[in-house]
Amino acid sequence: CKTVVQADIVFLVDESWSVGQTSFSRVKDFISTIISSFQGMAFGTEGVRFGVTVFGDVPRMRIALTDYSSQEEVLRAVRDLPYVGGSRRMGDALQFLVDTVFSPVISRDHTPKIVVMITNGRSDDLVDAAAKAVADNGISLFAV
Repeated sequence: CKTVVQADIVFLVDESWSVGQTSFSRVKDFISTIISSFQGMAFGTEGVRFGVTVFGDVPRMRIALTDYSSQEEVLRAVRDLPYVGGSRRMGDALQFLVDTVFSPVISRDHTPKIVVMITNGRSDDLVDAAAKAVADNGISLFAV
């Protein structure tokens, strides 16, 4: 019997040059540990969905909330995430969350929208307007 709790959880990951390949690999391990802690929970449409968006010069949705319906599939996709590098455009990434990652086509009504942002520094662009848009759209953001 699986516990059914709905949540859309996205990891927003800094892949700028200052992070580097080694730290990026540690971040992937951290994400995998969190996802693994949801053992025994329903995954996919009826349960918890995970996504990963990375940001450097541009934000990229590497794992959409709708891509996988099992814990094993998500963990495999996280393991295979490539490191690219670039600048750290956090404002663009936050706006991308609102416009694309949690778009009406992808997000579910009445389901908590949670973002865990993992970064190692300040943004190279402006974040105020995008941060307000995140809050205005009911997205809970936690920075690590």
